[in-house]
Amino acid sequence: MRRYLFRPLAIGLALVMATGTMAGAQSLSELSLEDLMRLDAGRVFGASERSQPVTEAPSSVSFITSEDIARYGYRSLADILHGVRGMYVSDDRNFSFLGARGFGKPGDYNSRILLLVNGHRVNDNVFGQAEIGAEFGLDPATFERVEIIRGPASSLYGDSAFFAVVNVITRTGSALDGGSVTYETGSNGTQLVRGMVGSRLSNGVDYAISGTIERSDGVDELYFPEFDSPETNNGVAVGLDGQHFGQYYGRLNYGNLTFTGAYGRRRKEVPTASFGTLFNEQIEREQSIDRHALFDVEYARPVGASRVTLRGAYDRFTANGYYPYSGEPLGQRVAVAVTDVVGSWFTIGGKVTRPLPRQVLILGAEFIDNTRQNYTSGYEGLEPIVAANESSSRRAVYVQDEIKLGTHLILNAGLRYDGYEEFDRVTPRTALIFMPSAHQSFKYLYGNAFRAPNIYQKTEFY
Repeated sequence: MRRYLFRPLAIGLALVMATGTMAGAQSLSELSLEDLMRLDAGRVFGASERSQPVTEAPSSVSFITSEDIARYGYRSLADILHGVRGMYVSDDRNFSFLGARGFGKPGDYNSRILLLVNGHRVNDNVFGQAEIGAEFGLDPATFERVEIIRGPASSLYGDSAFFAVVNVITRTGSALDGGSVTYETGSNGTQLVRGMVGSRLSNGVDYAISGTIERSDGVDELYFPEFDSPETNNGVAVGLDGQHFGQYYGRLNYGNLTFTGAYGRRRKEVPTASFGTLFNEQIEREQSIDRHALFDVEYARPVGASRVTLRGAYDRFTANGYYPYSGEPLGQRVAVAVTDVVGSWFTIGGKVTRPLPRQVLILGAEFIDNTRQNYTSGYEGLEPIVAANESSSRRAVYVQDEIKLGTHLILNAGLRYDGYEEFDRVTPRTALIFMPSAHQSFKYLYGNAFRAPNIYQKTEFY
């Protein structure tokens, strides 16, 4: 029996303490370097799609800054999240998996965590996965900060905003303010080359460009007791842990327009003989190849007392897996099973943020056109065993209102409607926030969330 819809209820009481002040901005694209630095002093963007003090956000929030990333030498988003309270990361030497507050179902590909880049959804449309390892495709050196917003947030973001939302805010040209070239070498044959350049020009153009290439041979010998027999090299996998990847990022801002582009490609050799493949196969090696490209354009400007934000984006995700099995039934030494995944989608959305007396009202809408949701699996040279070639669309509208009931009390309420081709879903969120001082708050939080079925789950091949 398979269940595709999940609706958790979250009721919590949180104590939050923070410092820092800044005039509230309504879009990341309008934040200056100074504003972003003040964000690190106790403000969050992803909790309500606008900048607000952590003490007033309708959720429990943590953030990691670029200074933290440099200080601790984080090499991936997984490394960053591994040190965040309430989060735990596991690694099967192929992908990194994220759990939150004790929840993390094996095999769900992080589909209960929503991953954003500057507020742009990057979970793919085949597995619904949030990629957090090297497969994510962005170098942590390009991160200005990472926001971790705990709890259900489907009232704002819809699908997959189940246990947490992770919002990666990338660096601007002002933050880079120059160029740099980095070369690093380390153990296990690790070599990295990175180039970054960015600046804010006198005409107002702000640009940032980065490229990173890394290769590693991995651990040369890995012992797996499950395969400890003479026929399988006494459980030792030799030279099968290598990884190569390239990560490229660009951002351009001028006036009310912001363009963001990114592309990442990773090839990972897998030494674990997963899915019953041949152990320590040296010729037809088990490996995964992942690619993710995104292009996002945002236009934001004030209209009277309101602020209007429009966004359009295109994403493409492709993946290939190569799995060596015994080819004896086919008269071969090795039969290679291959999986091919192609997902592409367009996103169009907009929102209006309207300050009112003692409250802030946000109205938004979103449409996602999944033009390709393809999953194919079979043996090389033979007809596919599984072939799913799908497409779909979904639409959503949402409203959020923050009302200051007094000097020390805030009521935050939100509601979102998501319409799929097979079902509809309405998700609420409410927070009552008591602030005895400007740097301290108690929060009573209530929310629902859902995760929609993805193509991988609906494909009949189990």
